[in-house]
Amino acid sequence: MLIELGCPLSTTSIRRNVETTRGTLTATPPLSRLRLEPRGGGLLRGADGMLALRLLQPLPSERLLEVEIAPGPGAAELRWRLESCALWLTRVFQAGAYPPGSA
Repeated sequence: MLIELGCPLSTTSIRRNVETTRGTLTATPPLSRLRLEPRGGGLLRGADGMLALRLLQPLPSERLLEVEIAPGPGAAELRWRLESCALWLTRVFQAGAYPPGSA
C-alpha cells in the first residue's frame, strides 16, 4: 500500500523511525483525564492532586490568574498542562486575536 503512495518504506521501517525519533524528542505527558473535582472557592481536589486558583486584578486593566499546585501524584502533569495553556494564551493574545478587555 505504501508503494502505491510513492513511499518506498515498509511499515516496519516507518515504525522503527518513529520509535527512534520518539526517544530523541522531549517527552510530553499523556493527555488522559485528570481526577480532580471542584470543591468551591477556586479549589480543585482529587486523586491526582490539588489546585488552588485565584483571579487577581492588580489594576483595572489587568487580570491575573494565580495557581498553586499542591504536591501529589499528578502535580507534574498539572504543571505541564498549565504551562502549555499559558504559552498558547500568550501566543493568542500577542497575535492580537483578542482585543484588550474582550476576554
